[in-house]
Amino acid sequence: MKIFKKSNHEGFTSPITGSLMSLSEVPDAVFSQGMMGAGFAISIEESIVSAPVSGKVVSVFPTGHAYIIEGFNGMNVLIHIGIDTVNITDGLFKIMVNQGDIVKQKDVLVEVDVNALKLANVSLICPIIFLEKQEVTMSKTGRVSRDEELKIKFG
Repeated sequence: MKIFKKSNHEGFTSPITGSLMSLSEVPDAVFSQGMMGAGFAISIEESIVSAPVSGKVVSVFPTGHAYIIEGFNGMNVLIHIGIDTVNITDGLFKIMVNQGDIVKQKDVLVEVDVNALKLANVSLICPIIFLEKQEVTMSKTGRVSRDEELKIKFG
C-alpha cells in the first residue's frame, strides 16, 4: 500500500557521482537480469550518497550498504552500494538516516569509505533499482554528478 500521493513536481537526481552503466553490466544476476526491478547502475567515485527523491526511508540495511526510499513522487527506489558488500561489517558505511525518516531530495543518506571498499576487493558498481518498474530508459550516458537531475522514462 502506498503512503504518499503521486506527484510529478519533483524529478530524479543521481544519488552518486560516477559513471552510468546498464544494469546488464552489473556482475550480479539478481540485478543484471532485472529480478528486483528495472534501473541502471553507477560506478561510484565519491563517498557521499544522497536521496534521489524526497520521501520516506522504508529500509536501511544494518550494514549501511542498501537503502529503499518510498518517494513522495510515487517512485520506490533501491540504492545498493557496491556488489558483495552485504557481508562488510567493518564500519565502511557511515549511516546518516534511520528507517522511517522523511528525507528531502539531495539529503545525505550515507558516507562510504570508497578506498576501503577498493581494498576489500568488492565491486564499486551501485545498482539503482526502481521497484515495481519493468523498463527504464535514460537520456544520459557517461559520467554523472551526485544531485544532477536525470531524465528517466518508464516503459
